[in-house]
Amino acid sequence: MDTTHNKGNDMSDRITLQKIFDLAWQAFIIEDRPPSCGRIACLYQDAYGNRCAVGLALPNYHNALMHEGGFECLVDEYPELFDEQVLKLVSLRFGGPLNKFQSRLHDHWVDIKTREWKGTKQERMEDYLKVAEEFNLTIPAARPASVTA
Repeated sequence: MDTTHNKGNDMSDRITLQKIFDLAWQAFIIEDRPPSCGRIACLYQDAYGNRCAVGLALPNYHNALMHEGGFECLVDEYPELFDEQVLKLVSLRFGGPLNKFQSRLHDHWVDIKTREWKGTKQERMEDYLKVAEEFNLTIPAARPASVTA
């Protein structure tokens, strides 16, 4: 069963912050996958098929993957994809909670010139743990072997 992407419009299938966090944790902390990166900024899905933290939760082939703009604008444009918890956090001012969430899980860590992560996996993991606490999210049980003691 594919749990990576939403398939229906049932509220239980909608994207939550926890789902985004879990997918980003798996992709960027456990698997150390490369970030999604464009010439000027992050993309929900880049030309190589890499996705950002939010992009990981978006349905395959959905127009939302080609969206240009912050997480809050994406939610505003495609509200049917997102859970009520996410919809309640939408703020039209720049730098609201959803944009900060996306930035902390992905954008802040991407060097758009080199198309690589800025920090170490350990540093990203430590920031993810802080994000989980700030947004009241559960931390996935799996931890990468190289950063556990």
